[in-house]
Amino acid sequence: MISIIICSVKKDERPKVEANIKTTIGDIKYEVLWIDNTENRYSIFQAYEEGTRKAQYKYLCFMHEDIVFHSQGWGRTCIKRMEEDENIGMLGVAGGQFVSRISDGWWSMLKMRKGRIIQGFSTQGEQKIREDIFDSDWTHNQVVAIDGLWMLTKKEVFDKGVYWDTVHYKGFHFYDLDFSIQIVEKGYRIEIIPVIIEHRSGGMQNPTFWDNYLSFHQKWNHFLPVHTSNITQDDIKEYEDSLVGEIVNLNKTVLEQKGTIWKLRTQLSKTGYYKIQRILSFFKKKH
Repeated sequence: MISIIICSVKKDERPKVEANIKTTIGDIKYEVLWIDNTENRYSIFQAYEEGTRKAQYKYLCFMHEDIVFHSQGWGRTCIKRMEEDENIGMLGVAGGQFVSRISDGWWSMLKMRKGRIIQGFSTQGEQKIREDIFDSDWTHNQVVAIDGLWMLTKKEVFDKGVYWDTVHYKGFHFYDLDFSIQIVEKGYRIEIIPVIIEHRSGGMQNPTFWDNYLSFHQKWNHFLPVHTSNITQDDIKEYEDSLVGEIVNLNKTVLEQKGTIWKLRTQLSKTGYYKIQRILSFFKKKH
């Protein structure tokens, strides 16, 4: 009933991943589709597009190969929830309730985050873990975007026109945000599901990240911002204020290397936020 699609660069990890899935998914039919990317042939968009074509079951789960399930019977839990409400287009374990016209992800503001992750990270060469709990009452929390470490959707959304955008994006960033916004645009609901997952590595921002950032906002400028119904104008104002600081503190060296800073200035000038001139003045002064 679930096709599990994994873009893989570590062949030696596959037996461990499959064993963890087998002992936790529950008594349901499933398949694991490994998209071999050891030679870096695919972007994440291309890999997931390939997996979608190969999938035989109604529900499709896209996941990283460095996660560990801690919840028993998660497959049955997810299918049950999807069948309870046909308007649910996707489930995740962590996500956000607001995406603005200059957001660089779902996580930008703590009070709008939902879900739970056991997150691995490295500090001074030592591997550690921490538990990020964004909401104590996280069952059936609605969000507008989810983290791509684990996403579960259904074939129906692809029939409605949702797709992995291999045209506008390269590499391994913004696939989850773009896919989430497509789901929302089609009128589906996205929810956080109470499945506990350990993620053994963190993400990173590189020049391709910022290229995809620009592509995302150029593509979705007409539709953003999006948020759940509980978000107030005061919440949005607070979020916009915090984003000013984030944009000002972007990794300017990375941006300069790709010539992205000027594209970013152009994109920001279209947002219409009341403090945008402060951002643009900073960039003009520094660059």
